[in-house]
Amino acid sequence: MPDATLTQPQVFISYATPDAAVAFRVCEYLEGEGLKCWIAPRDVSTRAGTPWADEIALAIETTEVVLVVVSSRTNASDHVPKELDAAVRNRKRLLPVVLDEAASISRGIAYYIGNLQWVVSSRAGLDGTLPLVTAAARNDPNWEQVTVAPSRWRRLRYHRDAFLTTVGGSFLAVIVAAIILYAAWNTHMRVVEKDRNSSFMALGYVDLAPGIDVTLRRGETSLTVWVYLYAPDVRFRNVQLLLDGATIRDSDRGDLTSQFAPDALASQTLHVGARSISDSITTCLILPPREDSRSRFRVTQVWHVTPEKSDTLGLIKAASVSVKSEDGSVCGESTLGKVAK
Repeated sequence: MPDATLTQPQVFISYATPDAAVAFRVCEYLEGEGLKCWIAPRDVSTRAGTPWADEIALAIETTEVVLVVVSSRTNASDHVPKELDAAVRNRKRLLPVVLDEAASISRGIAYYIGNLQWVVSSRAGLDGTLPLVTAAARNDPNWEQVTVAPSRWRRLRYHRDAFLTTVGGSFLAVIVAAIILYAAWNTHMRVVEKDRNSSFMALGYVDLAPGIDVTLRRGETSLTVWVYLYAPDVRFRNVQLLLDGATIRDSDRGDLTSQFAPDALASQTLHVGARSISDSITTCLILPPREDSRSRFRVTQVWHVTPEKSDTLGLIKAASVSVKSEDGSVCGESTLGKVAK
């Protein structure tokens, strides 16, 4: 882990005490990726007479991002609401890492994070979510595509809670909010559920990076493929992965399905040898129907590849993502051989 004294922290990590283990795991991963973090009590000064509150306030003022670990346990925390308030007053970017999307979040916490993009760890497990947390903390291009946007229901809750918090919870506000919520529930609930089920964050997605853990043959480049499944209880035996824009060793026309461990759940990592890589790679993740749908889903992602050397991949950046019903069409339309041969 980098020396905490060498650089100003980039990420302040806010958490409730019962979630300390998760918070420190996030900190360890981010710092392993080169993002310096400030986390209590590790980074609180040991100098006698230094007020704890001053240390926290200064850390928030000097960091770029305030990452808050959110769970049902956050509701009982004394420090997290204060740290969120300080972050808002200092105009810091808030990044909620939600451990359980189904957990009940207090009105005060929802007031701060209800209208923001969330990284939800309950869908791929904490370790499977940490690359997303890193991308969001770095403010990588298109990072919002791999986080959970506020649904109509969550936006409605946010505006309701903001209103109730502002007026102090008067009886009139409660009545008005109840009427709005009831009307919204009947009008929008089916639309919200449809949007949620057709979002790739409710299904699964792919991540790509230059790889290292594979023995290469002449003319090949190493490529790492991470696959995350968010639909519950889906095993990889029911999933298909197609890749266009590179010729992959031991695959039939870019079909990587045979390389999956069929009984695995949640996530898998593939290390493959590739040649004839283009400057644009398309991945198509084909997933089984959900309970409320008869059709399979296809999550299509397009990646831009930048050459570093003649035999090495440079930066791989996600350019777009889309979801549609599986129709058996060809995955991508690349012209091979533009980056590496």
